[in-house]
Amino acid sequence: MDVKRRVYVCVNKFQELLKDEEAAVASHQTLQDAYNKCCVWIRTFSDKLASCSEGQSEKEKLQANIDRIKVIFSFIFSIMPVLEKFYVSL
Repeated sequence: MDVKRRVYVCVNKFQELLKDEEAAVASHQTLQDAYNKCCVWIRTFSDKLASCSEGQSEKEKLQANIDRIKVIFSFIFSIMPVLEKFYVSL
């Protein structure tokens, strides 16, 4: 009887952990999808910038915006391992 209870407790704990991990994977996939969309947007924006025939100062403003966006995304992905470790420790 005691063995059955232990098995039951272990199975329940495993199911809870599995649900938590599935949620973490889904959350990570959502973030990855958003990142991919932003990368596509940056590439499209860069292509439009390259074909821009307006004044040089306008091109420089657009390029500065692209550079800032790239910095933001590099920061986000540099802290992702830390956030994942924190999430796993919860």
